Amino acid sequence: RETSNPNHLSSLGLEGPGLPVLYPEGPWLAQGRATDPCLVTGVEPGQGELGLGLVKSAHHFLPTTSLLVFDLGLAKYDRDRLEKHCNSTTCALHNFDFAPWPSHLRTLHLRAYRPLIIQTVLRDVGSVVWLDPDHRLTTSNLSQWLEAGRKEGVVVWQQGEATATTALTHPRMFEFFPGVKYEEYAFQHMASASVVVLVYTQAT
Repeated sequence: RETSNPNHLSSLGLEGPGLPVLYPEGPWLAQGRATDPCLVTGVEPGQGELGLGLVKSAHHFLPTTSLLVFDLGLAKYDRDRLEKHCNSTTCALHNFDFAPWPSHLRTLHLRAYRPLIIQTVLRDVGSVVWLDPDHRLTTSNLSQWLEAGRKEGVVVWQQGEATATTALTHPRMFEFFPGVKYEEYAFQHMASASVVVLVYTQAT
C-alpha cells in the first residue's frame, strides 16, 4: 500500500511544525467582520485570453479583493498581457513550480495541480475562492458563499449531468479513507471543481 510523501504534506501545511492560518483568525478579519476571501486561478497554455477575462471581471466586481493567478506554462505573449493587467496590490501573477511534485502534474488535463495550489493559498490565507479561468464574476458580494463556507468548510456546485462520484474516482482512492466505503458514493452526484469555496476552519 502506498503512503503519502511527508515532505509534500509538510510543504502544504498538512503535517509537521507550524500551524495553518485558521479562519477567522487571520488578517482578513476587519472590525469583527470577515472580508472577502482570496480569489485564485491557474492559467494553462492557450488559456491566456480566458485568464485575462477573469482578471478583468475580478477588477470590475471586486477591485479590493486579492486575486492570485498561477502561470502553468503560458507563452511569453500571454504572460506579458496577464502581467500588464495583473500588476497591482490586489493582483499577482505567480509561476507554479512543477519540479517538487510527481510528474503526472504536468499532464494538465488531469488538473492535479488544482488542489495543490488551493491548499498552498489556503494554508497562508485561510479562505479561498478557486475559479477556473473560463469563469466570470457577476457580483460584488461574496458574503453568501463565504458564510456557507464558514459553516460547511467547503462549497461546490453539482456538475450539470448526474454523474456518480465513483464514475471518475479510482477505486483504490477509498483505501486512504478508513471507514469510507466505495458503495456509499456510487449514487452520490459528482461535484464540479471549477468553482470551489474553501474556508480553513478546524473542522476543515
